[in-house]
Amino acid sequence: MFNRRPETRKLKQQPKMQRVNAAYAPAPRLVLPRETVQAARQRQKSQSRLKFRWPTQLLWRIVTSPRWISLGVLVLAVYALVLVGGSATFYLTAIPVEGVYSVAAEEVVSASGLAGQHIFAADPARAAEAIAQVPGVISAEVELSWPNVVHIRITEDAPIAIWRQGEESFWINQQGGLMPARLNVPGLLTIESDTAEVVMGRTLSEPTEEGAVAEVIHLGRVPEDILRGALLLNQLFPEQMTIRYGRVEGFIYSDPRGWDVYLGTGDDMAQKLAVYEALVEDLRQRDLTPTYVSVSNQKKPYYRAISN
Repeated sequence: MFNRRPETRKLKQQPKMQRVNAAYAPAPRLVLPRETVQAARQRQKSQSRLKFRWPTQLLWRIVTSPRWISLGVLVLAVYALVLVGGSATFYLTAIPVEGVYSVAAEEVVSASGLAGQHIFAADPARAAEAIAQVPGVISAEVELSWPNVVHIRITEDAPIAIWRQGEESFWINQQGGLMPARLNVPGLLTIESDTAEVVMGRTLSEPTEEGAVAEVIHLGRVPEDILRGALLLNQLFPEQMTIRYGRVEGFIYSDPRGWDVYLGTGDDMAQKLAVYEALVEDLRQRDLTPTYVSVSNQKKPYYRAISN
């Protein structure tokens, strides 16, 4: 077997390359329409806004979460409590009192217990009840307004007479109750008593809610027969504004002719005075001058007299 030599192909002779100097013109610049450029810019802006939108959405989700809302409400409530509790604006410092005439406004405010209290801790109904216990006060009204306004209106009890017992003086109201004589009221009938057994004034020590001890004065009442008798004598002898009262003799009338008349008590003063005048006329006819006459019991009068 014989090896054949590969056939050699003759390449066709190519013409020689010649250098050619040529100039190339630049490609023309692409000019886009103005509307296309503006639309592209708007898309870029919208894409940039989309990139920074996710934190706002996340924050909104957190804020609108029920847990965060509850926490926010709790924080606001605590802040409000601290603000209201610590601010002096909500404490009752100025307390005006209306309707006072003889009762001191300071006494009313002290009885109310409202001075210096926080408006949330003040109880107007309880304060009104405490003020009504002040001697001389018939009724009281207490109103609270935001943030620290309080108004107290009271109705005082008008005195009709004065009960004088030693160095102490008390007013007598229409029902015979006693109350402190705070002012000097002219024109009132004065009953001077030589005994403390008819009207008793007691001083008691009572504990308060804070544990302190307060001194409370409990005043008594003038018996009805004594008060009626005094008012009748004031009508019969309006010129005498002072009437004496004794535990045994009752009312004592000083006759201008120089002796005392014991009239007792009750509402039959006119009949007793009629009996008294008849008895004095009888003594005068017998040429006697009484040193005292007692008609406390008009059915059994007695007297002591001396001859002229």
